[in-house]
Amino acid sequence: MAPLAMIALACAIAAAPVHAQPLAADEARARELFRRGVDAADAGRWEDARALFEETYALLPRPQVLLNLAGARAQTGRLVAAVDAYARVESAEGGASAALREAARDARAMLEPRVPRLVVDFHGTLLEGDVVALDEGALPSADDRGELRIDPGRHAVIVTRGGLEVLREDFRLYEGERLRLDLRVSEDAHRAPEPARELPPLQIPTRREEPWFESPIFWTVVGIVAAGAVGIGVAVAVGREDEDPFVGNLEPGTIRVR
Repeated sequence: MAPLAMIALACAIAAAPVHAQPLAADEARARELFRRGVDAADAGRWEDARALFEETYALLPRPQVLLNLAGARAQTGRLVAAVDAYARVESAEGGASAALREAARDARAMLEPRVPRLVVDFHGTLLEGDVVALDEGALPSADDRGELRIDPGRHAVIVTRGGLEVLREDFRLYEGERLRLDLRVSEDAHRAPEPARELPPLQIPTRREEPWFESPIFWTVVGIVAAGAVGIGVAVAVGREDEDPFVGNLEPGTIRVR
């Protein structure tokens, strides 16, 4: 796909079985969401564009929409999901045309090297029933090299045992980085929890002229890391051949679909 060029893609939407055709109201809603998504992308509002393309694809799961969604995911730092979406278009999911498959293949080839990789090695004892999580979800499956594909940003590997957190390792990944974590479960994690001790009754003074305690307030500042904008956004039409094409001016070029 030539950059900074106007490319005409003849990718008419193939007729789907009658039972698979979207309802008229859903199709109209999808077309409106798609138009708004293209406008948001043109204005550089990629998070809005991504959300709109997600809604569009839920109503109208066509490869043209998925290609746009992949580009918006990449622009908002969701690199793993973007690569997966490009791969789905490339595999001709949903009857993608040869032109769309080529565009997806080129975009995926550019994006794949920028996805961070993580290797986690545990030292010590992981017992049956221990739960290993990445952030708030399950640890994703590793590839044939034992690497996990993870979006750039701040993350944490957490091990819980019997509902109690016994290990936590916070780290940060940058685009294209490969990181190995060598983690060791603390020896304290093997000990049975100590029984709760009964606290003595609280003695409250009956008379006082000044406050006898203070309540400090802690402010936590959460830093937001903006991942580098990566990927190729492409805007293509989801309408019928007899209607005006939608044009999206997305990096690095513009694609017009009729």
